[in-house]
Amino acid sequence: ALGTMTKGPVAVLWVGLACLASWLAGAEWWSWRPLLRPASLLSFVLIALPWPILYATRQGLDAPLAALWKQNGTRFLHSWDNPEAWWYFGPLLIGGLLPWSLALLPSALVSAWREPRARAWLLLTAGALLFFSIPHGKRGVYLLPAFPWLALIIEKKPLNMFIAVNKFGITEGVILKRFIH
Repeated sequence: ALGTMTKGPVAVLWVGLACLASWLAGAEWWSWRPLLRPASLLSFVLIALPWPILYATRQGLDAPLAALWKQNGTRFLHSWDNPEAWWYFGPLLIGGLLPWSLALLPSALVSAWREPRARAWLLLTAGALLFFSIPHGKRGVYLLPAFPWLALIIEKKPLNMFIAVNKFGITEGVILKRFIH
């Protein structure tokens, strides 16, 4: 509900995408069923609707509908600012995860596919990347909600494959050694 107040319908899209990714991955970590309970729907309505209702009472019903369409629908279908190529988010995603994207991300993505919960996180990230790559106008902040999912994927990768013992018998992190030396 709070996401809907700040970002509009795209917040509902993120929740729907998370439920879809969980279902496709065979992981029941995020189910849509609790979202449709009366208490959940009532909470959503009580939090998300007062501002549009107040706006409509002061400006008329057309004003919030026009703002909703211009700020969401028109921006998605016919972007008027921040024109970027379809691959714009790829380098931002990899750069935003540095230094982990260089050392852990490739193998973490492969191993994530084997575990249902991590596979759901991977599908959620891929879905967001594809969805936000469609419009012509792009901003880096659009992809910020994907970073926690990728961080969880990277965190699940076992770190023991990156540990080495030096000539003195002292255990060192290979990644840290490469970045420091």
